[in-house]
Amino acid sequence: MIELLDKRIALIRTESIRTFTSTLVHAVPELTWRNPTSVYYHAPEEQGEWGNLVHTVKVDRLCTILSDMSKLSIEDADVLHSAAILHDSCKRGIEGKGLKADPAHPYLVRRFAESRSFTCPYAEEIFSIIERHMGRWGAKPAYFTTNDGISLSY
Repeated sequence: MIELLDKRIALIRTESIRTFTSTLVHAVPELTWRNPTSVYYHAPEEQGEWGNLVHTVKVDRLCTILSDMSKLSIEDADVLHSAAILHDSCKRGIEGKGLKADPAHPYLVRRFAESRSFTCPYAEEIFSIIERHMGRWGAKPAYFTTNDGISLSY
């Protein structure tokens, strides 16, 4: 099943982004992709075995449509594709063993990559998109709050 992600990764034209994305996809435990993406909030086909992989492929297909419609540069489109493919790669924690989605999972992708020294020139842009993908429903990291307690996030 991972080959479905490999086919999506092959569409990334910027070599450094393609390599970075592939390296991360293959570094996370297979269980990450085998798990359901959720049991309540996603389409039925995303709620069973390999649901997170199915969800990821669907998100990346949508990003293809959006990047084509927006006429993004090759690099910007590839950053978007990488973020789409990686956005839930730590959904159930870095080891993929959590019973539920980790509320901080958008921030775990950066930690996972950095702990293994995986990087590319576009890594910051990719992480930035991933860290915002949950919008107002996502966890708010401490650095998003000012000293007076005002949230700078959504």
